[in-house]
Amino acid sequence: MTTQTTPRLPFEIWALIAGSFAVAVGYGVVAPVLPQLASSFGVSITAASAIVSAFAAMRLVFAPAAGWFVNKWGERPTYTIGLLIVAASTGACAIAATYGQLLVLRAAGGIGSTMFSIAATGLLIRLAPVKMRGRISSYNAASFLLGGLLGPGARRRRRKLRAAGAVRLLLRHAPCRSRTRRPRSAAQHDAAVQTRPR
Repeated sequence: MTTQTTPRLPFEIWALIAGSFAVAVGYGVVAPVLPQLASSFGVSITAASAIVSAFAAMRLVFAPAAGWFVNKWGERPTYTIGLLIVAASTGACAIAATYGQLLVLRAAGGIGSTMFSIAATGLLIRLAPVKMRGRISSYNAASFLLGGLLGPGARRRRRKLRAAGAVRLLLRHAPCRSRTRRPRSAAQHDAAVQTRPR
């Protein structure tokens, strides 16, 4: 009786799955606050919601071109460039001076997201064993969806941790302030001793 051994997955596959999870967590942390950031420029609710829609729209429009970049440059360069575009555009959103700049930066993030996601899919198919391609593709999709679910929760948990840390800091120093007394001078000490009942 022969036993079939499951082939060991290469490290590159686990790195791609972890990268998808990390990107999805970051998107889940940033996406809920983008409409509030857009509203700070004095735009309408529809325009503020368009900040989120611009990311998805550019993913849809740029998907065919991203496949062409993968064929021309290869999966690894396209994956790296896409990640760098997403990271740079997301970080630049924090210093956007106008609503137009914020909209352009989110659109650029959608382009980069399309590039690295299509390149990651191509790498997974090429590196995965033939009999495990379906399972590995499901791992990658599940990691991205799980990261998207945990992203907003991680943001709320970070707020709670900050609030709890501030409360602990206040409680730690409040008793110290109440217990500390100003040192008495020698004259005050002698007066207190003389007035003390014997």
